[in-house]
Amino acid sequence: MDLYTKTISSLDDPFKVIAKESKALVKEYLEINKAKRETLERIKGENDSLDKEIAAQKKIKAEKKVKIVAEPEMPSEISEPEYLGTQAPHPKAKKKRAR
Repeated sequence: MDLYTKTISSLDDPFKVIAKESKALVKEYLEINKAKRETLERIKGENDSLDKEIAAQKKIKAEKKVKIVAEPEMPSEISEPEYLGTQAPHPKAKKKRAR
């Protein structure tokens, strides 16, 4: 005999009914929570797989952008300043004289 059964047998009749009902309610509560927990774990698993797919798609898009940017054609003459990544100096603006 387990502790629960020993305790129930020592109770008066009205308390036995209450104890049995409470045990049934606890079992029902645990079953409902178990189902909720399983559903939550399934949803979390689906969420994780979707997150991985989204991350993979973002990575592929980023790689495509890098490939497009990384392969421009270089001109044959690189002596021009704009091809070297510098700009030709701009002339300074002339100051107006006060009249």
